[in-house]
Amino acid sequence: MSLETSGGHTRDHPVTVNGHTNTVAVEEISFEELLALAFPPVPAGPSWLFTVTYRGGPADQPEGSLSPGSTVKVRDWMAFHVTKSDSSAV
Repeated sequence: MSLETSGGHTRDHPVTVNGHTNTVAVEEISFEELLALAFPPVPAGPSWLFTVTYRGGPADQPEGSLSPGSTVKVRDWMAFHVTKSDSSAV
């Protein structure tokens, strides 16, 4: 799967999302873009909860987590782990 910008001069970055290699053509990637890469289509509804963590990031943020609306600069071969849970299934 490839995530591309609407224009501009970015280069492709190979990244892994849940163990699968993806190519993204963005310099920063958002929580929402990572959900779309991990779970096409993204489950909708108030009972769904998502967690995004990463490693191999930029020097000032080599690992961490993202929350809705946040972004992180992309580096080649960053690894993202995206999980989902349905709180209504409990």
